[in-house]
Amino acid sequence: AVLNARAHSHLRKVLLHRRAGRSGSAFEHLSDLSPALLNEVALCQLRPLLMSPSMTAILAGGDGGSIDASFIKLLVRQLVIAIFSPADFIIEEGDHGNEVYFLGSGKVDVIKGNQKLATLSEGKCFGEIALLVPNALRTASIVAKTFCETHLLTRENFEASLSRYPDMHRRIRALAEQRLAELMAASCSMPSEKPSPRDTPSPQGRRDAPFLAAAFASRLLLRGRGRR
Repeated sequence: AVLNARAHSHLRKVLLHRRAGRSGSAFEHLSDLSPALLNEVALCQLRPLLMSPSMTAILAGGDGGSIDASFIKLLVRQLVIAIFSPADFIIEEGDHGNEVYFLGSGKVDVIKGNQKLATLSEGKCFGEIALLVPNALRTASIVAKTFCETHLLTRENFEASLSRYPDMHRRIRALAEQRLAELMAASCSMPSEKPSPRDTPSPQGRRDAPFLAAAFASRLLLRGRGRR
């Protein structure tokens, strides 16, 4: 019954977005606009998401170079809307990732193991390391806390856009090599630790237990569908 209620709630949310013309490409419903006007609308609506601190650090490269405004205009045209329901795993720790997500609305929890590390809200991005390192392992899970509208950018589309800007491509490639070296060094020096059976959840962990249980059930359901 709970699962059926969640499914119906999600479908209602998706239908509302479709009726508003906001499904698929972030600007599919504006396709009749002239290219110049479409670029201006895209830049106005989504530039704040792309210019979040963590994304800016990538676009500027390791040496903090300038970011070409025309590149941002091109990049926002590659964004695709994805809607998530409460307790959905948007990213799962340990999975391979090839896309970054920009949170347009809603809240998500950052969870590593069984511990909640943070809650992110509108304007934040997550999974950006996937733009630098192919098939990078996700270091934490991202679980929707509310209904969330995200805008995702795949590594493939990012690289295709970047190929037109050789200077930015050179800087970002250097940063990618640096990040990859750091990840390899960290994995080699990381000790293997086993949790103590005497560990008990914190009060915050106990308060979040029902939410995490629902999220875990959602993950199992998705895995079950994948095996069919």
